[in-house]
Amino acid sequence: SADVGIETTTVTRKQLLKMSDKLANQFDLLDVDRPNAALAKATSTMNGYLYLKYRKRTEGDWDELLENCVAGFPSLQTWLVDAITVQYRDVPSAVRFARKFGIPSNRLPAEAAQPTNRHRGFDR
Repeated sequence: SADVGIETTTVTRKQLLKMSDKLANQFDLLDVDRPNAALAKATSTMNGYLYLKYRKRTEGDWDELLENCVAGFPSLQTWLVDAITVQYRDVPSAVRFARKFGIPSNRLPAEAAQPTNRHRGFDR
């Protein structure tokens, strides 16, 4: 294998994404050309927004930022609903996101798919 001057055990995900972004800019690549990098960036951004909203409790329109962040990533949308429900115990927000993303109730965590939520249009 070719020696590129980087010990592979020292490259972090963040560094790898940064290198990927530089190459994408250099060769005019879009996120659709590198879906794994786009998903990793969206995941990292989403985790940062969740941290600021729930752990730091900073002011901001976090719901809109989170919605925009996971747009186009159905698996990430489901993960967001799961995280808000299970990790942060914010069931009303999780149910709102599930409705926005069209996630069926059988794919929601048990806390968010309780019968009290089904009569409001969540049983799909």
